[in-house]
Amino acid sequence: MNGVFVTKVPTDSLGQAAINHMRRYGVDTQFIVRGGQRLGIYFLETGAAMRASKVIYDRAGASIADVELKEFDFDKILEGADWFHTTGITPALSDKAAALTEAALKAAKAKGITTSIDLNYRKKLWSKEKAREVMTKLCQYVDVCIGNEEDADTTLVLKPREPTLPRAN
Repeated sequence: MNGVFVTKVPTDSLGQAAINHMRRYGVDTQFIVRGGQRLGIYFLETGAAMRASKVIYDRAGASIADVELKEFDFDKILEGADWFHTTGITPALSDKAAALTEAALKAAKAKGITTSIDLNYRKKLWSKEKAREVMTKLCQYVDVCIGNEEDADTTLVLKPREPTLPRAN
């Protein structure tokens, strides 16, 4: 399979290092936009014994959070694509990133491309209310939705049905 990564990273050496890392694995990076101030990152402190793991998000001011729709030509980006996948983390970063995600999904659907999204709700990035508002809107353009029961309930207010067991005669 061929994979194309679409995002925005800063023009500094950290942005270039991220692009180089993806290229090592054969990921097509031709549509990565350069600009902005910083690369959003997070830190994972792995827990031990009774101490839980801890995640610290450092994404304020990330290039992708301050994205403009005009920076991406989705007709060109999606040319020849079979599938477009995005994650719930991108729209959580900013209203601009949410608008970009919606534009990408709409463009893919208009071209008849299969679309998917990973709900991937992160309470440190946005509120449940904002996630519900945005993700409900985005999912109207999605063919395949990936997520666990908790994220489906949090972002889409979808609760799984209780399994029905067959009755013994």
